[in-house]
Amino acid sequence: MSDWQPIDTAPKDGTLIIAWRDEWDGPISLMWQMDYRAGREMWCFGGYSFDDDQPTYWIPIPTYPQSGVS
Repeated sequence: MSDWQPIDTAPKDGTLIIAWRDEWDGPISLMWQMDYRAGREMWCFGGYSFDDDQPTYWIPIPTYPQSGVS
């Protein structure tokens, strides 16, 4: 069973997510933020804006194990 959800259900509050689009080589991490060059909010990460190649699905970043938990 897949936990991937349509991108229109993803949080748009600056939360980092894992995103997917069929044309991409693999999943990438993105967040919804202001792209000041474009003058509007969009999916971005690492100085790159995903305007023309919007993601289509997303999953939350998994929680990591706590140190010392057995």
